[in-house]
Amino acid sequence: MIKYTLYISLILVLLCSCADDDQAVVSSQLQPYFDLFQEEGRKRGVDVDYNVIQIEGRIANLLDSNVNGWCSFNDEKPHEIIIDEEYWAEATDFDKEFILMHELGHCYLSRLHDDNVDGTGNCLSIMHSSTESCIFPYDDETRDGYLDELFK
Repeated sequence: MIKYTLYISLILVLLCSCADDDQAVVSSQLQPYFDLFQEEGRKRGVDVDYNVIQIEGRIANLLDSNVNGWCSFNDEKPHEIIIDEEYWAEATDFDKEFILMHELGHCYLSRLHDDNVDGTGNCLSIMHSSTESCIFPYDDETRDGYLDELFK
């Protein structure tokens, strides 16, 4: 009887030790932007903990030419961000930062699209649905304001 108890205990230990293999995988190209999102959140009092909300991130060919990236999620898999490989190859650093901040806004902060504009037609949120809905001047001058709004 003791022998069977030892075998069962050993099996349980082995099964439990494999639990960390379920960590979400983030492409090495996207990881710096995931880290930046975490840092910018911390600056604004938001604790971004990828152990609590696991998000996968990868670059792939998106068949919809109107979509540069998306956040999808379901009960069986961690949240997943996919960025179009063609877009990524041609994007500037600001473009890459924007798309990851926007998609992490969906996946981590559960933010929806926000197409509100100011009196001159500028987007009020990084969470706008497209550049067709408003003017989006994301640059050195406007970056902090948009990130403040994102993490509010």
